[in-house]
Amino acid sequence: MRVIEHQMLQAIQQRKNWKKSNTEVRILSSDMPHITVLLYDNEIYEQCANKVGWSLCRRNTTTTRSRLRSLGIPIHQRKGLPYLIVGNDMVPIASNKRYIRGEEINGQIIVRS
Repeated sequence: MRVIEHQMLQAIQQRKNWKKSNTEVRILSSDMPHITVLLYDNEIYEQCANKVGWSLCRRNTTTTRSRLRSLGIPIHQRKGLPYLIVGNDMVPIASNKRYIRGEEINGQIIVRS
């Protein structure tokens, strides 16, 4: 894990707004945790109560995938295409779509994002 990702996770754990280089953490509510993570001003991750949403924001880059993996999203790339690891399967995903935990992708439910 990169240093910037470690600092990002610390900010989330401490519920503190934080920004460094191209990555930003915003804590939008202190009562009920509402956390967003931005990469180049694009919201790649959002957590509110029990819901987790994430997106590549049309940027299937090494940095975007690395930030999402550090947040617990098991995303990888093969032959230039993004995939989500669901159980033992690699499920293709769209780089322009927003995903939410519990959502179905190609007949499989995302349970670990």
